[in-house]
Amino acid sequence: MREAVLKSDLVCNCCALGSLMLSCTLFNNNIAIENKFTYDLGYTLDGKEAIPNSFNKYFSLTQLVLIENAFELGNGFWNLGNNTGAGDKIRKKNKKEVIKAIAFGNKFPDVKDRLVAIMYNIIANDGMFKP
Repeated sequence: MREAVLKSDLVCNCCALGSLMLSCTLFNNNIAIENKFTYDLGYTLDGKEAIPNSFNKYFSLTQLVLIENAFELGNGFWNLGNNTGAGDKIRKKNKKEVIKAIAFGNKFPDVKDRLVAIMYNIIANDGMFKP
């Protein structure tokens, strides 16, 4: 899939989780075209399913919940009043951190700037998102 993505002139608009997923695909180069995702990434992660590009090896579900809330400003898959899966339990358990993540995201009105800020935060904190 890596070659197909790199050769494509398509524009991809995706959320923070989708961006991280695509980055792992480009880095690891181990998702075949025929393994394309036909389901929602959030539901896959919530169900603790393995993802063939090692995405969930790099980020815990807790980290992904924080990243998603920072990017989506609390309105994403694991929002403050939705879902009943594993991510929702993590969100409820870490409510103060989720609120910090949303506040972090609110500092960046532009979605591109917000995503870049999240990625810089992860790099600055040795692979962990710390709002």
